[in-house]
Amino acid sequence: MPSREQVVASLYEECPSHFLDRVVRVEYNARRDARAIVLKNERGVYTALLERITFFDEEEWRFIGKDPDAKGGMWTPVDDGTSSLYDTEERAYSELIITPAYQFYFS
Repeated sequence: MPSREQVVASLYEECPSHFLDRVVRVEYNARRDARAIVLKNERGVYTALLERITFFDEEEWRFIGKDPDAKGGMWTPVDDGTSSLYDTEERAYSELIITPAYQFYFS
């Protein structure tokens, strides 16, 4: 089972490609185990969300670790991963950084 540091290193800067919207901003916390993401859809509307790394436990790793591409953890949305809609990137980001979840992971 990979160490916490190995998992973080393997997932750091992994593109949040599971979104249909275009990623326009990504900011990592100091531990690199949480990130703030601002997205823009095809209509020019922005959303923002937080993700954190969920580390697999030993039982999960026994199953998941059989996959050669397994990384020991995965990015998961904080809270429910929903966001309001905004007209600018800055507005989406500024609303995200005042949330308690952002303060928890980034302070």
